[in-house]
Amino acid sequence: MRPELVIFDVDGLMLDTEARWQQAWQEVGLKHGISDLGYTTFLRCVGRNGKEVERIVVEDLNSSQQAEMILEEATASASIFNSGYSKSLLPMKY
Repeated sequence: MRPELVIFDVDGLMLDTEARWQQAWQEVGLKHGISDLGYTTFLRCVGRNGKEVERIVVEDLNSSQQAEMILEEATASASIFNSGYSKSLLPMKY
């Protein structure tokens, strides 16, 4: 059977994915000796586009090379979290 409608939730409106992304950023930060990546830098990036996120991370880390590596690792880490989401995601509370 072919679906009649597909809904993409890329901004966390319908499912709360922010906590998992924050956890991924925090774990990657700890791996690299940055104790508050998920609590400070991540929160400054919420709601921003990719270019703004990159600028903020470079600014906070004072290194574009380290920022690029950390962003790649955080994205990969969050993707692993999200791969099993269908069973554990909670809808947004209204």
